[in-house]
Amino acid sequence: MLPARKRGILRENWVYLFVSSLLLFVGIMGGIQLEAILPLGVGGDGSGGLNPLLSQLQQLVQFYQPYTPLTALIILGKNTLSAALSFFSGFTFFIPGGVLLVNGVVLGYVGAGAAATRSLEFALGSLVPHGVVELTGLIFATAGGLRFGVAFWRKISSLVLHKVYSFKTEFFGALKLFIISLALLEVAAVLETYLTPYIMGL
Repeated sequence: MLPARKRGILRENWVYLFVSSLLLFVGIMGGIQLEAILPLGVGGDGSGGLNPLLSQLQQLVQFYQPYTPLTALIILGKNTLSAALSFFSGFTFFIPGGVLLVNGVVLGYVGAGAAATRSLEFALGSLVPHGVVELTGLIFATAGGLRFGVAFWRKISSLVLHKVYSFKTEFFGALKLFIISLALLEVAAVLETYLTPYIMGL
């Protein structure tokens, strides 16, 4: 059972969390469909070489060294940047959604490719241990950004219409979601650096 305070946060923000989860799901499904069109490890010219998307991903992965604090910091920095972009650009609405969609597409693409070229167990072992926590953190960041965006435009509307609106209350409510996301991303970075490589070694 969740503590009453946590249940309150979830109830208070269920719409934003639901929309964020839906965006992630759509991204993952899009990534799976993309892998069916451009299979992992197959060049776009049918030569059997690495496809362009995988080549770009490999350029990022080369900096990943498991079991090192520096790797955890790099992962945390990357994820924190995504979370901050999702939150502080909330007034645009499409940027937070876009960040989550892109993460979902990458997850779906790599996961489907790993399952097709290796095995489902390999794909789950490489993505699930840290991915569940990491993606939950990004969902919370996006939900916070969406709530911040709604509050921002309601405040603008209240100024134009000369109505009273408590932007501060809504902003701090959104900020709680962002803080939760940062805590989850810290845990995810540690899991990705230390637990996931161990499971892959097994």
